[in-house]
Amino acid sequence: LAGAAAWLRPDALAGAALLGLLAWWEERRFPRRYALAAGVTIAAGLLAAWAWFGTPLPETVAAKRADVAAETAGGAEAARFFWRRASRLAPRHFGAEWRWLLALGLAGLAPFWRRSGRAGRLLVLHAAAVALAYTLLGVPFFSWYLVPVVAALLCGLAAAPFDFARWAGRRHAALGFVAGALVAAVVALPVARSAWRWAGAFDGYGHLDTYRRAGAWLRRETPPETSVAYVEIGVLGWESDRRIVDIMGLVTRAARPYLRARDVAGAFLAAPADVVVFHTRGRMAPLLREPWFPGTFEEVARFRDRDGGGWLALHRRRPGDSPR
Repeated sequence: LAGAAAWLRPDALAGAALLGLLAWWEERRFPRRYALAAGVTIAAGLLAAWAWFGTPLPETVAAKRADVAAETAGGAEAARFFWRRASRLAPRHFGAEWRWLLALGLAGLAPFWRRSGRAGRLLVLHAAAVALAYTLLGVPFFSWYLVPVVAALLCGLAAAPFDFARWAGRRHAALGFVAGALVAAVVALPVARSAWRWAGAFDGYGHLDTYRRAGAWLRRETPPETSVAYVEIGVLGWESDRRIVDIMGLVTRAARPYLRARDVAGAFLAAPADVVVFHTRGRMAPLLREPWFPGTFEEVARFRDRDGGGWLALHRRRPGDSPR
């Protein structure tokens, strides 16, 4: 299972290695069978990826590093860029008190480590490894990167009141119960309040719904061999079932050298497509401003976001024309 997890996310390689080290430390002997099973499973995944994609590991990290390099000088500035973006989401889910909750969660990791067994210790170590890796990698922030970190901090938040209650209960059981309940309430109320507000107000992201509708149109109105160029490719690619040219270079290698210069037109010319997608939130506007674009592509469909003033347009290449 640990080896198979690395098939789904490469950062699970760290978790697989940490689990083996934990077993080695706790049992005082090298876990040979675990190492063999995990190693064979991981190797099989790497070989399968190599055979199918032409590379054993995803190339998205290189594209993401190039994207951040266009906005920062790298190193410490890139790390600050990552965590500054992460901190903007914290008040939305944990309230204005999120810094105090972060400190309490970190403090609670010590008692959680002592009492949680191997699974809890693996969670703490994996969270630390993920936080360190994304600090050093110089990649842009995406919320799912920090799921292991948030999971560990929530466990620390739960452990901190419990540990405080145990300490207070040594003098009097009732005092320990009351003290623990008060601390737990102080911890839980800001989180519950923020979560309730967010859950009540959130109704999905309007632009993703627009991507779905545009993708359905492409599936219905274009031949299967059609290629589509854009910068946010997941929903469009899934819904359209068309070949995607990724202007951000995550899956289209030819576009990657143009990322640092934010040369959208150069990236497109390096990997042209039959359909160009434009959305008001995307980065495609410089391409549409190229002198050759209006004569080569024509708008064939437009979709408005259900929330806000955003909209998406599909531009199809005119018969016989090619970008130049």
